[in-house]
Amino acid sequence: TFAADADRRQAAGHGFVRDLEVWTKVLAPRPETELLQAGLREYQFALLSLVQGQYRQAFMALRLSFELLLGSVYLSGNELELRIWLRGGNDLVWANLIDEQNGVLSKRFIGAFFEDLADKALTYRVMAQALYRECSEYVHGNAPTSARLPEEVVFSPAVFADWHEKAKSVRLVVHFSLCSRYL
Repeated sequence: TFAADADRRQAAGHGFVRDLEVWTKVLAPRPETELLQAGLREYQFALLSLVQGQYRQAFMALRLSFELLLGSVYLSGNELELRIWLRGGNDLVWANLIDEQNGVLSKRFIGAFFEDLADKALTYRVMAQALYRECSEYVHGNAPTSARLPEEVVFSPAVFADWHEKAKSVRLVVHFSLCSRYL
């Protein structure tokens, strides 16, 4: 895996781990940091699964990481829902996270915290919806994704590159969300 990574995609992936570690330190006193830390752990599991050739698990962990990271931002702006979630009273629901009117990538949500970025919300919401769907195909074992995966635990340059393309977009959406919420 590492020998075939001439473009240093793994390094970029691990750079995001460091970024999230900084965010968790800065936001440490806030209760939503628990979700941010969980998203960070899942992203690390995704990277580990990727280098081990466990590609379906890498996509599954990437999707969960994405959901938890956006969930942390979403719940930071919805204290009641955050408190209920922290007590185990409800689940993160993807449809709520990306809701056009009230989701973390809605013009209303972004505008409440960083008005100058509100007009960019649609672009990132559309990107997030596509990414989540693409990763979900691996979670649900859809035929097209199953056909792309190697039958054995071996390195696949094509799947490795595909995962990194999706992870790059996840990083972009998460950075946008964190910055629009906290900066």
